[in-house]
Amino acid sequence: MRNKVRCCVIGVALMVAGAAQAEKGAYLGASLGQSKYSGSFSKGWSVVNANDKPTGGLFFGGYQFDSKFAIESGFGVMGAYTGTAAYQLDRSNFRYHFYENAVVVYAAAKGTIDLGSNFSLYGKAGMSGNNSIYKESGRAKSDNDKIKYNAMGAIGVQYQIAPHFIVGLEYANFGKIIKGAEMSVSHLGVNGRYQF
Repeated sequence: MRNKVRCCVIGVALMVAGAAQAEKGAYLGASLGQSKYSGSFSKGWSVVNANDKPTGGLFFGGYQFDSKFAIESGFGVMGAYTGTAAYQLDRSNFRYHFYENAVVVYAAAKGTIDLGSNFSLYGKAGMSGNNSIYKESGRAKSDNDKIKYNAMGAIGVQYQIAPHFIVGLEYANFGKIIKGAEMSVSHLGVNGRYQF
């Protein structure tokens, strides 16, 4: 019984020491979840049906200066927004299939509040450079739109499950993805990160 108690005490002490060491340093991580496209590509046509909540993912890295502040940058592919759109030209009605896939690159400051019991709440604020790969059928259009720069923000909760490994849930909004259109993208994902 005493050996079990000693092992538990030593284990907890090592975890606390490891957590203290992991407060500062570089980290790498990934997130996987559901993206959400909102808004419209163009005036004058309506979406008949669409898959606007595809699976998307992010890779990110940063540097934790202390337990409350970090800087972070990341790259993500938001997944394909596909569907069918309809529009009217003169007296004729047309339909075409479209494909949109947003790519985001961001840099942000990250602030963290400790909630206790290895849980913490965090927020991110920074800039995002968004691009989209867009294709249409029936209109012979396929292009790669220019980069759209926006303010981006995120909020999340995280849990430290090991001295150098943290898991979390995050909602991030990257803003508009197309110049001259009202289409924007956000992402809700489960993430994991390793801190060196």
